[in-house]
Amino acid sequence: MDLEAFFKCHGVQRNDDPYNPIYNHISRVIGLCVWVCDFRFNNKGDIKPIRNVEPVEVMVCSNEDLPGNKRVYYSPIHFRPVVGEKVLSKVIGPYDNTGYRAYPGTSLNIFLTKFECYDCYITQCDKAISQFIDYENRLTLAVDAQIQVIKNLEGRALLEYSKC
Repeated sequence: MDLEAFFKCHGVQRNDDPYNPIYNHISRVIGLCVWVCDFRFNNKGDIKPIRNVEPVEVMVCSNEDLPGNKRVYYSPIHFRPVVGEKVLSKVIGPYDNTGYRAYPGTSLNIFLTKFECYDCYITQCDKAISQFIDYENRLTLAVDAQIQVIKNLEGRALLEYSKC
């Protein structure tokens, strides 16, 4: 589920103002341990994925607990990985960096169980592999077409050169 569904599932309510959201009952999710993951292909011609968060158990933390040099946008909460009994200081924001103004971007996938999280991550990786193969095929066709254009230019130049 995404962040909004997670909030709804736990009774957290948000007002309808996208520019100044106010969350009621946010304390219901603070301190919960959940599993998060995300892997999405970047179709803008970059090989690097938009976001790659391998499945990890995290604790839901309030943004009021953030250090002064950290900032999480579009959400009143953030996640911190849990290793054993220890909560790490690493901050994982719920949204990727594709957001702007009233659109927050795409949320991490949030699960209550490890199994569901890994299942989703594997599915996202399979989808990304298919998208990379499609991208590779489109790129190969475009490069082959450009090579043919250059060969045609070369052929015309050789023909003119032979007339000299």
